[in-house]
Amino acid sequence: MFNRLFGKKSGDRIPHQAPGSVCRLIAAYLDCPCEVIPEGTEYGEVVRLFHASVAEGKARGFVPVLIAANEENLAESLYDNAGLADIPEGDVSDGNDFALDEARLRTLRDYRAHLIAAWQKDDAEKYLQTRIAECAEDGEFDLEEEWGGDEIFFEFVRDGITAPFNDDTQKSYELLLAKIPVSEPWQVAAWLPMGGWNECPAPEDMLAMVKRWYERYGAVICSVTFAELEFRVSNPPADMDDAYALAKEQYYFCQDRVEQYANEYSLKTLADNLTKSPYWYFWWD
Repeated sequence: MFNRLFGKKSGDRIPHQAPGSVCRLIAAYLDCPCEVIPEGTEYGEVVRLFHASVAEGKARGFVPVLIAANEENLAESLYDNAGLADIPEGDVSDGNDFALDEARLRTLRDYRAHLIAAWQKDDAEKYLQTRIAECAEDGEFDLEEEWGGDEIFFEFVRDGITAPFNDDTQKSYELLLAKIPVSEPWQVAAWLPMGGWNECPAPEDMLAMVKRWYERYGAVICSVTFAELEFRVSNPPADMDDAYALAKEQYYFCQDRVEQYANEYSLKTLADNLTKSPYWYFWWD
């Protein structure tokens, strides 16, 4: 199991480093080939490994995702959402194998299959209408009036992955480069049900929106931390009308995407960003 989870590196420039206990917990949960990227790896090397895996995944039928492997909260969220309430105890020290037992694996695989099979065509629209109604209950809230904006305050292109890196050093936290074997890229959301707390959407709502955006914009999950989610996007909105409608969806999906993103931010500014950016970023408090 250990060799399958922590397979041979894609390159030889990353020094060997035994994975930490949280890293091993998340890798065991994923139950798919994973490559450990040690804490402190240079940004450019992580990006090189990721894009090499994107190309490999197209040929071999998997979707690569960079996962923060240092966050115990993420491990707890994944296990809880899948119905594995207690994170399994075991020897996860250096040199010892660690895997879920067969009963837990069956529970986990059934959960993933159920999330995917339970999807309905109108799930995303129902979720958005529910969020609109929830926001309307906060008094006289009017999204257009509150956050619409009349001008583009600043132009910005999000052109890379940012979540799993230290802002000060631009080096990585301990990461897993997971090679998730899904038949459709949107199904990655069933393998990484990271939500369901505070304003972060529940796993079934997350999956519905991920599928909607994959079909409309070619958006594929590429990076996950406990509170952050990033997508790489192959077909960004081509005009401002489409981008503005998408900006409103992204607001209801993640209010902090607008309300806490930057000073003088607005839906119109976000819409302009979305027409130019091959990556999307979301963060929940």
